Amino acid sequence: MLTGIAIRRMGLLALVGLGLALGAAFAYNGPEQAMAVVVAIVAAAGYILAPEAAILSLVALRPVVDVFVFRVSFAGLNVGVFWAGLMVAFCGFYLLTRPSAFRRVARMVAVPLLFVALLAVLSWTRPDFMFAVQETLKVGAWLILAVTIAAIASRSEGRATVLRFMGYAAIVTAATILVLILQNRYGSAYYAHNLTYMQDVGPHGLAYACVTVLPFTLLAILTHKRILVPLITACLLSLEVVLSYVRSAYLCFAVIMLVFSVIALKGSRARTRMIGVGVWVLVAAAGYFVQDELIRRLADLLGRSNQWTPNAIGSGRNLVWSAVWDQSTATPLRTLLGAGSRASMDYTAAAGLGVLSGPHVDLYWAHNDVLETLAIGGVVLLCAYLLLFWWMSRAAIGVARMKTADWSSRSFGYLATATVVGFLILSVANSVVFSLPACTFMGVLIGVCYGFLASGERELVPAQERAGHSWMRAPA
Repeated sequence: MLTGIAIRRMGLLALVGLGLALGAAFAYNGPEQAMAVVVAIVAAAGYILAPEAAILSLVALRPVVDVFVFRVSFAGLNVGVFWAGLMVAFCGFYLLTRPSAFRRVARMVAVPLLFVALLAVLSWTRPDFMFAVQETLKVGAWLILAVTIAAIASRSEGRATVLRFMGYAAIVTAATILVLILQNRYGSAYYAHNLTYMQDVGPHGLAYACVTVLPFTLLAILTHKRILVPLITACLLSLEVVLSYVRSAYLCFAVIMLVFSVIALKGSRARTRMIGVGVWVLVAAAGYFVQDELIRRLADLLGRSNQWTPNAIGSGRNLVWSAVWDQSTATPLRTLLGAGSRASMDYTAAAGLGVLSGPHVDLYWAHNDVLETLAIGGVVLLCAYLLLFWWMSRAAIGVARMKTADWSSRSFGYLATATVVGFLILSVANSVVFSLPACTFMGVLIGVCYGFLASGERELVPAQERAGHSWMRAPA
């Protein structure tokens, strides 16, 4: 009788053989198709060997994917959409093949499933079908990831694995942005229009990745005895938020760090209290050295420094929001059911608005998820969007109010709640629900909260993890 390990090895050999055959076949038609097959096969092989590690590795690599989203494509799909497809496939297969794990978190599925289903129905039946499918795939990727992480995190061993990989994700995020800063391809270069059009990405997605992965580094600082690595990582992430010059990221960061400072100052360890104050000192010092650019970016909020008109505020957001609102509510039918995936871009184009990217002008989307969902699916999809935020808040607040949980677990609940509030700010100020760089780590955060609630355990961070004294290594 074959053991599980033997079956996995046989499946792996068969998959590799199939991959080589398909890669050779597709290579005849074009290298991109061959590369897509090879990458998918390698990822699938990793999934066969270690499913949880494969899913979490995809999560950790998301910041790197974001850097190459305009530079690399597979079979006509940019690498970001390809990543989303792999994530949906891996998470879907994981949940289907582990019914007992899925049953533990089945109650959390209804709200995200409703949002994705309504998004598909209200956008796929309109023009720009392929664009609508890609948008739905991206939203579905981070929502099914949240459900999968909840299933994994409903056991203490799985939760420890998730937290460990989020440590890797935080380091990858910090290192990726550091390389971009050294190459002058981050915040200041973007706002000076020095980036290559349709090749380099703006700093927004990576800045949002910084703030949504930050709670995991702060949790490590609160719970582990050896905190040098998470402390350095948290400081780098904080500096990179400052150097992004993304104003909505500043607001989200401020909410999270204010909550962390309160937790740290109430903590029993002197070093934790010092860190709570020290991070603010570091951020203030960084802000002082780049104050000219900061002042210019913040002045734009009042309409005193912008490329639009004297009446434009916040990079023209008031003009964009007004245009999208007027068109989205122009008729009763459009108000109720929207007009499809690219509706907000059509509305801003009709109003003569656009984003100046060097010599190019890009169409401007709503820059507000309330208006974006209203434009896509009307009041119907907007209600599902509001329900989605209730679903996220319920998980975070549930951990914060869990009476049987220990201090560090409730502290993570407070940090998660602050992150949900910050995420709402990002959503209202710059549209993030349809952005994987911003939502990937958020999906993991919500998944960990739901998984911990489903476990009924007292400690979010298992005791053996704390005893190991290390943030990055599994206990022996």
